[in-house]
Amino acid sequence: MKRTKLYLMGIGIAALFLLAPQARAEMQSGLFRIHLDTPILGVGVGSVDPDGPGGKSSFSGFQVGLGTPSMGLGLGGTLGKGFVLGGKATVAMAASDWYLADESEHFVWSLVPYIEYVFLKGLARPFVMGQLGFEGMHDTMGDVKFGWWSFLFGIGGGVHFMLSPKVSIDALLDLQQRFGTGRTKVGPVKDGFNHWRFSMNILLGLSIWL
Repeated sequence: MKRTKLYLMGIGIAALFLLAPQARAEMQSGLFRIHLDTPILGVGVGSVDPDGPGGKSSFSGFQVGLGTPSMGLGLGGTLGKGFVLGGKATVAMAASDWYLADESEHFVWSLVPYIEYVFLKGLARPFVMGQLGFEGMHDTMGDVKFGWWSFLFGIGGGVHFMLSPKVSIDALLDLQQRFGTGRTKVGPVKDGFNHWRFSMNILLGLSIWL
């Protein structure tokens, strides 16, 4: 068993060295990027402030595990000198206690353009990024309908681990702030609210550079 582990470790190290000369190649301008990512750890805090009767309520959330709370698909391109411009769409089944203080789950979507600046040219390429986009949710439970939208902006940073010039494993720490409005409808009665949320997520992803 020990010999098997040593052999596998040796094969992994040898493969890394074989890939290293190519993976160290400079990231060219004009590359097309396709990427997938998912949070593996996330925390968030926020509040909901109704327009009508009732006071402001605060909430918090913690989620851990592959695929929670969302999966993202992104497209982008390199502009040269380390810049990557693109956008990402995410979908999620998220617990709405992050927004409306209950324990049910609802379909949430977001569209988030981003810009990255990638440092260095080696196997591990650190980067920083900025984001600006929208997020929303709408759901119906019996005679209760509710939904919200929010304006989203964020910053983040991480590392692209280049397996080859065309493939990278991506690790990212993502900080996002949201502000928006929503509405709850019970029969003919409608109530509006304002809300905000701050979240911090650690994401793991895969990028293809063509």
